[in-house]
Amino acid sequence: MLYENWVSMEVLTKHLAMPYVKTLDEKEHAVVAEPIQTMIWQQID
Repeated sequence: MLYENWVSMEVLTKHLAMPYVKTLDEKEHAVVAEPIQTMIWQQID
């Protein structure tokens, strides 16, 4: 499990568009046994 806390959805979206993240997505099958599941939660103030 990996937990990340991003400042905003905009910042996360920009991060996910970076070339190094796209490269990781393409090579994911070589590093993990099962597909990565992503859940985005929103903090309630």
